[in-house]
Amino acid sequence: MSFAVLAALLAPFAFATPTQSFSANPAGQLPLAPTPQVRPCAPRYSPTPLWRTAVSMSSSASCGSSSWPYGVRYSPAGDRLYVALFGGLVGNGGCRVLRLDPSNFATLAEIPTGESPQDIAFTTHANGSLRRGFVANSSGSSVTVFDAQDAVVATIPISYPAGAFYPTAFPGAFAVAPNQRHVYVNTQDGTGRVLAIDTTTLQLDPAREIQLGAGHTATRMVFASGKLVIGAAQALPNWIGSTAKVMAVDPAQPQLVQELALATSSDGFHFPAVQDCAVDCDGTVWVAGYDMGARVFGIDPLTLTLRYVVPTHTSQADGKFQALGLSHDGLLCVADMWTHEISVLDIRLRRWRATLDTAQLPSVQQGAQELEFSPDGRTLLATWAATDNLGVFDL
Repeated sequence: MSFAVLAALLAPFAFATPTQSFSANPAGQLPLAPTPQVRPCAPRYSPTPLWRTAVSMSSSASCGSSSWPYGVRYSPAGDRLYVALFGGLVGNGGCRVLRLDPSNFATLAEIPTGESPQDIAFTTHANGSLRRGFVANSSGSSVTVFDAQDAVVATIPISYPAGAFYPTAFPGAFAVAPNQRHVYVNTQDGTGRVLAIDTTTLQLDPAREIQLGAGHTATRMVFASGKLVIGAAQALPNWIGSTAKVMAVDPAQPQLVQELALATSSDGFHFPAVQDCAVDCDGTVWVAGYDMGARVFGIDPLTLTLRYVVPTHTSQADGKFQALGLSHDGLLCVADMWTHEISVLDIRLRRWRATLDTAQLPSVQQGAQELEFSPDGRTLLATWAATDNLGVFDL
């Protein structure tokens, strides 16, 4: 869910800045870190995605105002594929995750969830096989946990402030710790909390909770170089705008939060927010989002400084980027929610390769929510809210 949508949904909060942070820099004045030496850590193979087909999810909707496919995730081994049917916003949300056959996208199982399932994450056994899956239920303010048999084993409630206008903290994204002892889940209710789920007890671990500061909304998160890197937005007073940030924390010291501001606006029309992030094989964290310009940002997670800015050559100058997909070959795809374009970038060379207009594809593909590469990098999947489809590209 975009920060702009949440800004329209949520009532104003009192705002504060995290007490432990680096000074933020406004967009246009970002100091570039020295260019690091790029290691040849990925195969030099970066074709342009070619359209294969669209798989309709509309017949799968049994709850919610529509199927609204959102999160799509391959298991780490690539032998399983799951799609969350978000369904709609509070009161009209979906209630299921589908397990699909990765070869032909036939439905193999249906997993009941809380309202509006959004993101999916996994923990694995030592041999790489699936141990558990985690589903963030945005409108249901909970996390559903399922096992390798696709059976629900736990529902973890996520608290929200007493008297909140909407009865949910809007959990919507995960990051799995490298040691898999914790799964971190964001909140998008303006309280600035990132919560930690103990993967043994399947309960929240208060000692690992991260406070970004009131008025902050955490979006997508990744682990890189031992740090939890969090895409975020801080709402300005009276909802006149926001500041898009990247924030980083060592989970062993959750009270020490670093931050780097990438764009800000107070005009009442633009709401800069990091919407998605991905980490490449060199450890660079790539981020993009709403109203941050038609560009992606490459960030050093250790120093929280900017390494690169790469233009996307998409047609909307503000950039309305909802999703990133990064292959192990260094191909980064960026989906613009408004123009229905997917920009294709070669991250190893940091240059633009192509722009795909998905509105011109068969059945008209609009409203991209998520991009996901298969582990082998030969398939790109996209979920489209406006057309209730799962799009399939070959590489």
